[in-house]
Amino acid sequence: MVIVATVLVLSSPVFAIVALLMLAEGVQRARSRVAARQIMLTDAIHAELGAVVAPVVRKRAFRPWRVTFPGVGAAEVGRLLSITDRVLGRELEIVFTRAA
Repeated sequence: MVIVATVLVLSSPVFAIVALLMLAEGVQRARSRVAARQIMLTDAIHAELGAVVAPVVRKRAFRPWRVTFPGVGAAEVGRLLSITDRVLGRELEIVFTRAA
């Protein structure tokens, strides 16, 4: 019994390091997913409308994806909505802000 307890105590740092590495990998995968969606959406918008806006895509815990379009004029709103729906097509929060 003492041997088992000793092995568990000595191997606990290894388990902690493995757990931290797995957590870091999960965070990195989530960041990569967000970046990939933002790039897809930006490329689709630039292909259709030109470089009119650069959207910001975010994923918050337990909430839908959020797409923010900074400084968008009223003329582009409809086209941006249709492009966003076609590219991301999931439950989204879409936010339009005015130019400063």
